[in-house]
Amino acid sequence: MDFRSFRQNIGDLQRQITDKMTEIFHPCSEKYGLTYFQYLILLEIDAAGEHTVGELGRRVNMDSGNISSMCKKLEKNGYVMRKRSEKDERVVKISLTGSGKACVDDGNHILDDKYGAFLKDDFRDGMSEIVSGLQMLNLLLSKVLLHEDVQ
Repeated sequence: MDFRSFRQNIGDLQRQITDKMTEIFHPCSEKYGLTYFQYLILLEIDAAGEHTVGELGRRVNMDSGNISSMCKKLEKNGYVMRKRSEKDERVVKISLTGSGKACVDDGNHILDDKYGAFLKDDFRDGMSEIVSGLQMLNLLLSKVLLHEDVQ
């Protein structure tokens, strides 16, 4: 397979996966009046703890302007708390509130109830292979970027 075909296949798969993940998470985000990306922000903060706006943007692959705007909306709705760093007021740290944590926990229960049995039965062994394949893709893309920086 040449690089053009590889790139096209990866791009197509990425869009298809994102569309399906959006649909899977829809019951959770809809229940709380959130967009898919707002819900992803809550999931990321829950998984890794407090983030700066910049860190959070990198983790969910969003520029700092968009992530900042989304965090302001999430704060307005009571899901996150934004706090300026005492050491550097330019740095804003984002953490979940009790309501944000409850939203994530409820979403996890919704997804477990809806999809948990299916995933355990049909894909238990395949899940590790999927993650491994994505890690290989990530490594390959990192090498491509590293090669680009060297030239």
